[in-house]
Amino acid sequence: MEIRYGRAQADLEGLITDILQAWDIAIAALVSADSTDCDPNARIDLDAPSRRRGSTVRDVLLGIGEWRHGVNLADRREAAARADTTPPPQRLIDAEITQRYAGADIERIAAAWNAARDAIEAWAPHAPDEAGAPIGGPLGVVPLGTMVGAGAVAIQRTVNDSGLISDTGIDASPLSRIALHSLIDSVGAVCAQAPGDGDYRLAITTPDIEIGVCASPGAWHLSTDVSDLPRLIGPTEMVWQITSGARSPVTALARREIEVVDIGGLMHVARGLTIAPDLPGGEGLRAVFTAVDGMTSTASKLGSLLARLRRD
Repeated sequence: MEIRYGRAQADLEGLITDILQAWDIAIAALVSADSTDCDPNARIDLDAPSRRRGSTVRDVLLGIGEWRHGVNLADRREAAARADTTPPPQRLIDAEITQRYAGADIERIAAAWNAARDAIEAWAPHAPDEAGAPIGGPLGVVPLGTMVGAGAVAIQRTVNDSGLISDTGIDASPLSRIALHSLIDSVGAVCAQAPGDGDYRLAITTPDIEIGVCASPGAWHLSTDVSDLPRLIGPTEMVWQITSGARSPVTALARREIEVVDIGGLMHVARGLTIAPDLPGGEGLRAVFTAVDGMTSTASKLGSLLARLRRD
């Protein structure tokens, strides 16, 4: 049976459990990075440059959480109840939050993160009735539950780009697995809205997770049987670093740190993702697929050249 709403319909309880765990890991890392028990030289510097070009650590940390001038879960629930699928101007909202909270300290940021986590926990009993309602956002028009689950990708990117985990002893290994699961579901949601009548298929295989998605117009579903799907294969953290844009896919491919299966299928997904340029993790995926296509094209041209030289 085809599942229209991906994980939000097939595994809503697991989706909520994962996003809450993602928040718990991130919040623990944030608090630990500012703890008086840690090495003073290792304490987080909010004004230091982050791994995200042009942004300080504080700027990155302000990108998630529940802020007074942001779009919170309560706002999304209200929009869903009104059947309002107009996407909020996220970039303008993010810029306003960065400006208004330019002096926010760790305590204020942690409060916003805890508020976001607690809002999801409070929503959980109502989720079965509300998760399928469509709303607008960076994924296009998708179910509310899908948007909630997609938050795991933003959380992982924030933790990575701010350098939180590298400065603490927090075990963040589950976070990459959760983010990749969320990313695959988000890809399905976006590709289900892509023009045309073709199917989009993609899988990620790592030691911690093997999950694929099949999307067609208006529907997508996840699968743990990825044997015949175009896929990206590699260590969990490596795959995450590449899909998040933190590591060069060209270098990883050249060093055989990752593998790909079915380049044509991957490029088809890349074209489907172009309708959602602000998809968290989408830019990294497109970069991977483009790099693979470019390297394959180059190899093909070199092969033809060598064959011609041998004939001459």
